[in-house]
Amino acid sequence: MVLPLRPLRGGFVRPFGCGWFIREFLLGHGPEGSIEIDPEVGSWQEEIFYYYKMALHRAYAEDAVAWEDEERIRKGKPIYTPEEHEERVAWFLSRMPYKLVNSTSPMLFTSPDYELVVMPMFAGESQKPKGETETAEPVKAEASQPTETTEPAETVSEAEKANAVAEAEAITKADKP
Repeated sequence: MVLPLRPLRGGFVRPFGCGWFIREFLLGHGPEGSIEIDPEVGSWQEEIFYYYKMALHRAYAEDAVAWEDEERIRKGKPIYTPEEHEERVAWFLSRMPYKLVNSTSPMLFTSPDYELVVMPMFAGESQKPKGETETAEPVKAEASQPTETTEPAETVSEAEKANAVAEAEAITKADKP
């Protein structure tokens, strides 16, 4: 059985594809308001990432202003003028953080029959006690000694899983406006 893994409300916020953006960017077309580069020279990966992220932010801000315009129409108010529209887009862009996701908090993905908690990995911190040190060369086992297969020493209990899910739900609910 295949279960869709996507947000419950709204779907994914990707107004255009990453592959399309990179192709158009490297061809020098300047997609979604990005700069036009020389296709013969190319561009750095960081620059492509930056302009892709800025284009996504701009598209989100444009959508937010469009949603505001729809609300104004429903309430019988006039829509924004082009100048007001640009001011509102700039307002949304100024309040949008560059990094949209906190990498240290767990994320919860749900579908009607499935929940997935993605816990962050802290690669910078040592997992060993302070008294232990790493050796420069691995120690080789004797050929005459039989190797033992052992199960992982650390098993996760159901209570720990439930706590992780509850923590992820609390964080995602706290992050929503």
